Amino acid sequence: MHLILTEQNIRFGRYKNLFKITSENKIIKTIPTRNLKHIIIFAQGFSISSEALALASENTITLTICKPYGKPIAFIHPSINHPHILIRWSQYSAIQNGSCIPIIKNLIHQKIQNQIQLLSRYKIYLPTLDQTLNTTLHPLLQKLQQLNTQNLSLARQKITNIEAHASSIYWSYFKQLIPPHYNFQHRTHRHSKDPINSALNYGYGILYSEIFHALTLAGLDPYAGFLHTLQNNKQSLVYDFIEPFRQPVIDSLLLASIRQGLNIQLQKNGLLEKQTQKKLSTLYIEKLYEPPPQNTSTTWQKEILNQAIHLAQTLTNPSKTNLPGE
Repeated sequence: MHLILTEQNIRFGRYKNLFKITSENKIIKTIPTRNLKHIIIFAQGFSISSEALALASENTITLTICKPYGKPIAFIHPSINHPHILIRWSQYSAIQNGSCIPIIKNLIHQKIQNQIQLLSRYKIYLPTLDQTLNTTLHPLLQKLQQLNTQNLSLARQKITNIEAHASSIYWSYFKQLIPPHYNFQHRTHRHSKDPINSALNYGYGILYSEIFHALTLAGLDPYAGFLHTLQNNKQSLVYDFIEPFRQPVIDSLLLASIRQGLNIQLQKNGLLEKQTQKKLSTLYIEKLYEPPPQNTSTTWQKEILNQAIHLAQTLTNPSKTNLPGE
């Protein structure tokens, strides 16, 4: 189970074996630890006690702290979730010797396929989509599949160009599906001041947190990515691994909800209005517990974790495992 906190000026503490949230020395709510696995905090002006951190660790609960617009800035894990050194050694070796290139190709192939699938659901409203699929998006997938190089730097450049081209087409059609009063023009990332980008970034923040959690549980280093280059404090593998999950978990849900009448409202400072945050939090978390269409016996949350574990297995024994998602 997930808990998302969006309240302002709160203190997150402990009362016996419960978490407690207080404001102005008054207890707002208490939260049992049973079945709780992940706490995501979007709150502004909050503090957390050492007792609450200890309670989270005792119950193997992960805490993620996010900026108001969605970017995670801190991940706090129980100490028992220690890394598996052989997995991480294989991960680092794959970056050094370029053996991660098929993994990158597969992740971006899945992303583009998912973009195509989402748009295709609405093709009755997109009269030129079929032509674009035949003349551009499908050829881009073929170009990606035919890429054959062992040079990681060159592969990154070519794959990034393919991904950027596909994404520009995807967002140009996506905006046609958004109600006109939102005036959604193009995709922007951090510090967005329009409702649709803010709602997307908020959802991606929750998804980033879930993916960081899954990669860590699988024994991988979330900071050592394959496509996104290595930088201090940059969760490069999170940015790689999230790509195939953006469309089916966040984009599709937000698009359907908006077209069904969900009203996205902003505060004067450009951040999501608090009631909108709560509505979106509920929608996004419920989505994580829904089954993916390709496997109704599981949930998106479990699928993300299973794919992270599968990635770790691929890195440690590439000859005996398929690529993640296959």
